[in-house]
Amino acid sequence: MLSRDGSKVIYQHNLAVSHDNLGDLHIAKAEALRTGHGKPDDEFESAIGEYRKGLELAKQLAAREDATAEWRHDYAVSCFKVGDALYEAGYPAESLTELLVGFPVAGQVAASDPGYAKWQAHLGLYCLELGRIQAAMVKIDDARSFLLQGQKIFKGLRDQGLLSRQYSAWLARIEAILLDLG
Repeated sequence: MLSRDGSKVIYQHNLAVSHDNLGDLHIAKAEALRTGHGKPDDEFESAIGEYRKGLELAKQLAAREDATAEWRHDYAVSCFKVGDALYEAGYPAESLTELLVGFPVAGQVAASDPGYAKWQAHLGLYCLELGRIQAAMVKIDDARSFLLQGQKIFKGLRDQGLLSRQYSAWLARIEAILLDLG
């Protein structure tokens, strides 16, 4: 249970972010092992473990009555990181389940501030990941639905002059998958 003491809440938030950062390091090592013909399985499992620790803390913060949009965003990001790591570790169904938990949270956060490009882009990234996984699982209609939603988000950012290089790359990935789907 999270404390009502503000300094402890900040500590718990920072701890959640730290777990996510440790998970990121394990993912980077896993990817390096994969490209170097190593066995990344242990690193993916370690990443998933760290991400789940961060996710639990983020979930508690997001559930508080005084939860901020940033805490809810952090929860959505944690769900995304767990889902992405599960997919990379070879667990597509579990990945999809985790992503579908975080997706509506990301949508609520994005809706809370339609002018904040970061939150809109993170919702678009969710759409990309959900579409990519659905396509890999040969759920073409579901994949297309998510990808088109993500494409709309990123084109909207582009129309507003808010499409950064990273967001543009995500849009390009969406469009490439849509092209592959036909």
